[in-house]
Amino acid sequence: MYSNRKSIGVVLCTYNGAKYLRQQLESILAQTRQPDQILILDDCSNDCTVPIINNFAALDNRIRLIQNETNLGFARNFEKGIALCEMDFIALSDQDDIWLPEKLERLATELETNPGAGIAYGNAEYMLADGIRTGHMVFPEGNGFTDDPVLARKGILEKKWNVPGNFILLDAEIKKLIIPNPIDRSFAHDIWICLNAFFLRNPRYVPEPISLYRLHKDMTSGAIALVLKGTPYALKKKKWCHPQRLTKNLLRAFLSPFKHRGKIRDRQLRAYNLATDMLSTLEQLLEKRRLLGLPDLSHEEHLFLQKKREEWASILASSPDWINAEKSKLKARS
Repeated sequence: MYSNRKSIGVVLCTYNGAKYLRQQLESILAQTRQPDQILILDDCSNDCTVPIINNFAALDNRIRLIQNETNLGFARNFEKGIALCEMDFIALSDQDDIWLPEKLERLATELETNPGAGIAYGNAEYMLADGIRTGHMVFPEGNGFTDDPVLARKGILEKKWNVPGNFILLDAEIKKLIIPNPIDRSFAHDIWICLNAFFLRNPRYVPEPISLYRLHKDMTSGAIALVLKGTPYALKKKKWCHPQRLTKNLLRAFLSPFKHRGKIRDRQLRAYNLATDMLSTLEQLLEKRRLLGLPDLSHEEHLFLQKKREEWASILASSPDWINAEKSKLKARS
């Protein structure tokens, strides 16, 4: 049945994830298609995360723990894990979700039957922190992006759409394209994977939910409010003077004048770095398409890309003096 059956590795990155980690690991170990390796990279946790991993590893020799000496951050930690995993297919896992039993089987079948896909990804259902399933999907039916690679590419470049890394199974061939990530200051690992996959491969999508995506207080409240808006689980906004918010809001109001300048500079620098990274990345992706002999993009898509180039070039041209001064200092030192 599986004449071209491939090996599967799971890369799971942890940081102070003790609260939900057992459920995540149990769901991985309960897959109908078992992984051949589970590579866990802990990013200097100071809770019970590592003892939990060691307990699981003592019972299953497929589990290998790597403890970082310094905190890398989640994007670079995933990049490290992908580089170390030598399986044919690599599944990325967060520390707090739950995989439905057929996740690996469904995604692996898509990659085995479509060798040029690069990645396969599935839908997910939102669940609350206590595990209650909401019945609402991350990718609603008819969203357009999952059905049209052109819309997907536009969505990624405009930061309107992306496939979270924990929804993805990638193959060893696309691994060669995504390691290292040269734009990790602007984009996390999953966006870099998607840029390469949707420009250079033919990703496969499983519309049914293959995992449960947990929403909890450790996420930004804005993100939770956005995904739950219009559902029975929608968050009720507390008034500015609500007892749970009053002290924090007063402190924020007092400190805001002192933080304002720093925030402006931070936004300016992030916009400058993003524009720099995207201009170079786009040209590299288009050159790779040409070298791979892939069909040229449509005239409409070329017009869209030209518009994005002009937007990014305008950001660089209008960059504030302090950024240009810092650039000059760095150039002089080198």
